[in-house]
Amino acid sequence: MELQPKDKPFVIRKKFYLALASWMVFGMMFLYLALVYSNYFLIPLFLLFFSIGFWTLSLRCPRCNKQIILNPVIFGIYGYTPWLPYNCTQCDLEFD
Repeated sequence: MELQPKDKPFVIRKKFYLALASWMVFGMMFLYLALVYSNYFLIPLFLLFFSIGFWTLSLRCPRCNKQIILNPVIFGIYGYTPWLPYNCTQCDLEFD
């Protein structure tokens, strides 16, 4: 089975980096606005935090449909990690 263009592994890494960049830019902007102007800017900051978090949780391997950031942490115990591995831990598909 050939992967579709939208499911290519390099697209997953770009989506993950887009989420990190948008968190850095918009998160810092809302944090600055909350510190300087009003505490009401903390509401969009938390909404941004949860929406980007849920979006990165929805990124899956195109071959085996495993969540990308669910990785073995220690002694075979799986946990959610903030980094993106170079290949899938279940089917060994490279994301580069």
